[in-house]
Amino acid sequence: KQQQQQQQRVLYVGCGTGVLGLLALRFKLCSYVHFSDVNTEALESARRNAQNNGYEEGKHFRASIFDLNNNDHPLNNYPPTSCRFDVILCNPPQMPGPKDLGYRRPDKYAGKDGMLYYRRLAYLAGKLSPTPRVVFMQTSFSSFSEVDRIFHDIARLHVRTVHVQERKVSIKAVSALCSGQFRWLHDLQKVGTACFKKKEDSVIYSQRLAAASSHKKDAYNTHARATARISSSL
Repeated sequence: KQQQQQQQRVLYVGCGTGVLGLLALRFKLCSYVHFSDVNTEALESARRNAQNNGYEEGKHFRASIFDLNNNDHPLNNYPPTSCRFDVILCNPPQMPGPKDLGYRRPDKYAGKDGMLYYRRLAYLAGKLSPTPRVVFMQTSFSSFSEVDRIFHDIARLHVRTVHVQERKVSIKAVSALCSGQFRWLHDLQKVGTACFKKKEDSVIYSQRLAAASSHKKDAYNTHARATARISSSL
């Protein structure tokens, strides 16, 4: 199984500076990472970090613009569907909110219900591999069970929660995102699609690392648990 993991090819969507992808290479969880992001500065940072760590572009990694939010991005150089990827790794925007949040903080906005990018990830997974695997982060500002259903209905993937941690953010910080943001979350909580609690001047919520695969009991869970250990060490 270890040798099989070492040969895996990872598509890292929304890679930022590329930290998780680089750690996956370092810990030999994969042999190749394709870094993708809509931000050119982030991509250059990921490329530079990979090179500084001794990885060779073309052999160990590539980096290209890909906008998960808009597939018609003029700079898109997305890997063709003929490319084989064993794993999609993504920590997408996860905050539900009004449209104003999308204008003010597109890096946070995940649609009205917070699940926009999970729908797109599920669709993408089905295009890249006959047996796709997706490792993703999600906060409890959107429904865990509903995201599980999205992956099943769109890509016939089963989601398993690998790791959950409690997190905290100030109400002031949430409210500063855009007008009516905290009220939006409160309304989602009332209808049961968001789960958090208010404690003094803070919001306590959960964040999970989850793995979606075509089999309920997949050996890939070993890979996901390893990724969880890497994430918790950052």
